[in-house]
Amino acid sequence: MIKVFRNQDDKGGNPPSDPPQEVKTVEKTGWGSAVKDEIWNVHGEELSKHKDINSVIEDYYSQKEKLSKSINRPGESASEEEVNKFKESMGVPLKVEDYVFGEIPNGAGKDENFDKWFREQSLKRGLTKDQAKEFYNDWKSLEATGIKAQTESKVKAKEETEKAMRVKYGDNYEAAMAKVTRILNFGGDEFKAKLKETGLDNDPGLVQVLAKLGDMISEDTINKPKGGNEPKKLSAAEVMYPEQGK
Repeated sequence: MIKVFRNQDDKGGNPPSDPPQEVKTVEKTGWGSAVKDEIWNVHGEELSKHKDINSVIEDYYSQKEKLSKSINRPGESASEEEVNKFKESMGVPLKVEDYVFGEIPNGAGKDENFDKWFREQSLKRGLTKDQAKEFYNDWKSLEATGIKAQTESKVKAKEETEKAMRVKYGDNYEAAMAKVTRILNFGGDEFKAKLKETGLDNDPGLVQVLAKLGDMISEDTINKPKGGNEPKKLSAAEVMYPEQGK
């Protein structure tokens, strides 16, 4: 039986300044009796797990094979060729063009500028092809979810606005909406796009304002002169920007 001490010197002795600290007692039995004490003192605990010398040999060659297949990370003094070889062995491309993302998840938009940026960032951060592809798909799936939620929100807002307008105008709903359309057409595509971008195209308050403007233009009821004369006819510009006519 061999007692293993944590602070033994190479010869099995103990430094004079430190008392021996017993860690574990490992008994040498069977095939272990043939192992040198200095080896058993260090590796006895691990060696005692093997039933015979053949088991030790098998484990040795198994570990050796694993080490031969392992990939060693280049040191600070490694050459560019060694670094590139390491990257390739890890599945990291050497060029941004080597990243392929595949099909875009349903509902997500295709954006070449974003894809270019994503490839550049993937290469910069050393992502493997598989890692970049998985991250890209996750990103696009999240984007598709956001687009879907935004679309559903707009549809709901539109339905609620229509419902509110039908309650307010009743049988005159269609006529009121025709007036809103008149103002939107006057504003032009840029005006319509701005309203849609901000979500104001489905705002009940704004729709009512546009309907009133349309009503004012169609009936020429703005600034009626006193004395029963014919009402002053205003252009659409004068209705939208009355202060400019002063």
